[in-house]
Amino acid sequence: MVRIKHRYILTEIGFEDEKERRKIDTSKLYWTIRNSIQLHFGDFGMGSLLSSLQVKYWNKETGICIIRCSRDQYQLCWSSLTWVTNMFETNSPVSMRVIHVGGTIKMCLRSALEYDRSSLLLECAKEEEEED
Repeated sequence: MVRIKHRYILTEIGFEDEKERRKIDTSKLYWTIRNSIQLHFGDFGMGSLLSSLQVKYWNKETGICIIRCSRDQYQLCWSSLTWVTNMFETNSPVSMRVIHVGGTIKMCLRSALEYDRSSLLLECAKEEEEED
């Protein structure tokens, strides 16, 4: 029996309107990524990624999500993420930025915590500069 290997892609999703972030759920994210793969890579992309594509984690507060895909085709998924400009159904403008690619979901969660911690420290530093 052959073990199926996956990659986990940690992604930050930026919205122009912060209210739109609260309306998004994992199924809309999944369909947005799926439509991007279909648009840019056609049937080949859909056939190679569809069986393993899954949104594992979505945080509405921070705009961070973790996407699972096959190890052989993770670059295809990564490139389709960077081409996403509109969210599925709502057509709200978004931008997706890949932060980390890992072999386990545990390492992606660690990277997400480090990223959130560093962005929070940057915001605190900016507020301190404005007060001075």
